[in-house]
Amino acid sequence: MRKRSTWLRELGLLEPVYHALCSTSEQQVTLESAYSKLTVVKRRAIEAKAKFLKVKLKPPKPLFKDFEEQYFVHKKEDFSRKDDHKAKRGEWLRAIGLDDEPFCWYPYNTTELGIAQEEKTEVAWNDLGLAARQAVEAKASEFNKVHTWGAS
Repeated sequence: MRKRSTWLRELGLLEPVYHALCSTSEQQVTLESAYSKLTVVKRRAIEAKAKFLKVKLKPPKPLFKDFEEQYFVHKKEDFSRKDDHKAKRGEWLRAIGLDDEPFCWYPYNTTELGIAQEEKTEVAWNDLGLAARQAVEAKASEFNKVHTWGAS
């Protein structure tokens, strides 16, 4: 019960109606009614957060954030302009086959939208499955070999 309450709080469902376990159909209807009164945007945000929390239970190794840190050789600090870094990151994502949403979103993790995008990216990374993630890692490793040869 404590884990469920923690999970509901992380989803932003703080009202008591969400925390009671439904034992009757009347309680279930009340719960569904309360949820349906939420805006579509709020419900989608809750559903996206729930998917992310599920991934957090057994996250892929590595997480996409860690994968990018390990394989993307161009660090933000190396660029004076964000657009230059963004362009290099886009080239890298195209080369390894991840040039679509949500992977192509530029990582801003300090805003509410940025955090939501990062969570959606981790869910998508997990949803690729182990074999596809390993294939992408192999492409990223090969890309690094080709683009860092002789750079030292």
